[in-house]
Amino acid sequence: MLKVTDGVRLLATGLLLAGLAAAGGCKVKQTVAQSRELGGLRAQGIEADLAGRHSQSAIIWERYVDIRPQNADARFRYGRALLYSGRPAEAREQLQIAHDLDPEQADYVDALARAMHAAGDDTEMVALLERTAENEGTHEAYERWAAQAEEAGLADEAERALLAYADTHGSTSPEPHRRLAEFYGRRGDTEREIQRLRVTLSFDQNDQAAAARLRELGEIPGPTFALSPSDVD
Repeated sequence: MLKVTDGVRLLATGLLLAGLAAAGGCKVKQTVAQSRELGGLRAQGIEADLAGRHSQSAIIWERYVDIRPQNADARFRYGRALLYSGRPAEAREQLQIAHDLDPEQADYVDALARAMHAAGDDTEMVALLERTAENEGTHEAYERWAAQAEEAGLADEAERALLAYADTHGSTSPEPHRRLAEFYGRRGDTEREIQRLRVTLSFDQNDQAAAARLRELGEIPGPTFALSPSDVD
């Protein structure tokens, strides 16, 4: 026969278990509701991005990162919306977080560099792009460094980036020399443009684009016209 104290204990235990079950059920419901909200916010945010409604997009993604602050993609989209809305300092903050969360994502580097430039900090922009190129060592990273420096009006930095690109990849690929030729062509430096085009021919004597450009510049490419990368680096 149960004692009164045993009955009370059983009742208390039952109430506790019921309370825990109810609490667990509430948490599940909250999680489901939150997941639905996040899904809806993402769909709305992407739609606003595609439509170019950047101010609206910023509001949507701000709500998303309030719920999921460690989501790098949401931080990136929020920062990009802020940048397109003319708020570069705020954009830089969000994009820096996105980059810190996922430093290997090229889109984050690109957007962060643009936010730095828009915020008036070209020194940090160049440092970021240079550091990324040196760490990754890829063609894309060097070309991004050069392109963004040139877009920012930093011709000397763009040339430095391309020369670093040639130093890293120029003995095995014509692309750094091709990019240098294009850069010098935009600067009106015909002598150095011709020089780099001649190097591209050392990789492929039948490079029609390089040969056509050389003829436009008054040169006549022949079997001995090409230059080795070591002749210019």
